[in-house]
Amino acid sequence: PGPAVMSPQRPDSVSAEEQARRRRVEQDYRNLRDSLSRNPCVCTPAPSTADLSTMADRILFAFDKSDLTDSAKTILDEKIALFRANPTMKVFISGHTDKLGTVGYNAALGLRRAEAAKDYIVSHGIDASRVSIESKGESDPVVNAAATKANIPALAPNRRDMFQLSVGSETKKP
Repeated sequence: PGPAVMSPQRPDSVSAEEQARRRRVEQDYRNLRDSLSRNPCVCTPAPSTADLSTMADRILFAFDKSDLTDSAKTILDEKIALFRANPTMKVFISGHTDKLGTVGYNAALGLRRAEAAKDYIVSHGIDASRVSIESKGESDPVVNAAATKANIPALAPNRRDMFQLSVGSETKKP
């Protein structure tokens, strides 16, 4: 037998193999479309503005502490209720400190504060994969008072955890 002889094709023609592939793709598309019309998506409604305002509440910490206060737990409980009602919602928690202490110490303290909030949320049944944390340490202060022991009360707003939501593909800052 000699070399295979290819039948001449017009430049705009499509091989039988390509036609079969296109038919399979088209059939797959029809099957998907039909299955979606038979089983409509039961989507969770987006959180309301009132729900999102819950996330604007910051939790505060005592000087040089990462323990959650009773008021912090109350605020977190409100957030947990929102998470339970919105199973696709994720949260990003950033821990902050005042400027007293070294940069390294404050970075670690900020992380412990974010971890405390995450641990509390997870201990109440929210999947850990829905909660991300970071430390901002002493960067991004709310109050710019001198970093002295005398100003510990004035620097209190800087000792906080802040929350940023991710709902579906959107990220929302309260």
